[in-house]
Amino acid sequence: MADYYPLLARALEALPDRSPDMRHTVYERARAALIGQLRSLDPPLSEADIEAERVSLDRAIARLEIEHGGQPEPAPPEPPQEASAPREASEPPPELP
Repeated sequence: MADYYPLLARALEALPDRSPDMRHTVYERARAALIGQLRSLDPPLSEADIEAERVSLDRAIARLEIEHGGQPEPAPPEPPQEASAPREASEPPPELP
């Protein structure tokens, strides 16, 4: 896993305004760029590997937010999982009269 902290710290240092809104914009762009880049690799990475990198990025963001006096930014919601096939019931439903 990459260490995203130095990259994000430099990006924040370059901001003329380090307000929470501006930091949030940097974080969202970093997330989008990371996920886009990881999904475009050939051979493709597994979803578990992509998730591990996203978690690493989110930890760097949380560390930066603490350092900037803010609360750690909540991670974005998880993408919806594909619905799996319904499992069969362990017991058949009761018969109706």
